[in-house]
Amino acid sequence: MPFIKAITFDFWETLFGFVSSGVLQKVREERTRRLSELLGISESRVLEVYDRVIERLHAQREATGFEFTVKEMMKSFLEEAGFETEKYLNECERIFVDAIFKHFPGPNPGVEECLKELKSKGLKLAVISNTIHGEVEKRLLKDFGLSPYFDAVALSCELKVRKPRREIFEWVLGRLGTRRAETLHIGDDAKADVYGALKAGLWAAHYVEDRKSPPSRLAHIVVKDFREFPEKLGVINGE
Repeated sequence: MPFIKAITFDFWETLFGFVSSGVLQKVREERTRRLSELLGISESRVLEVYDRVIERLHAQREATGFEFTVKEMMKSFLEEAGFETEKYLNECERIFVDAIFKHFPGPNPGVEECLKELKSKGLKLAVISNTIHGEVEKRLLKDFGLSPYFDAVALSCELKVRKPRREIFEWVLGRLGTRRAETLHIGDDAKADVYGALKAGLWAAHYVEDRKSPPSRLAHIVVKDFREFPEKLGVINGE
């Protein structure tokens, strides 16, 4: 009978919500305006170069499973636009992050209650996030008082590898000191989280909330509300 000793959580759309498409468009407009003012070029030129760089970096990421950072992205943007990176890089990076940080929603319903109950049972907890801006995740965890619950935080922009590659899961196992068969990962993405966890030898839970996409048939647990997660975890543990 399996005995789960550790839980790893996806961040966006699992622990925390993400911004809506409408808000993302406003963020894009703010970034474009601020970069245009900083560099003294037209907004259309900013968008032209930025979109070309993003398309290239996303294609590389999808093909390899390796992550890029905001700094690397903005460095490529400046180089392609013909500017000195040393002069503008830090400010461009700050503009990118600041434009979106204030729009992030808080934790999803039931998250803090769930973390508190799991921690009270002696479970080790960790975050595994695909992200290009890890400082945002760290700040949100701190601002909402969730940092103390986690024994490890794995950010793809720091480790340079992203889910579903097994390396990011293995890094966390090493930090937690738990075996694959003792660890369960939960996330909203069927490929990155469910398939990735299974490929790495972990148990997998699919967080679906009110999504229209169907639950993964590969997941050991399907969770619609974090307040039900500890009880469903008990089923795996034979409780």
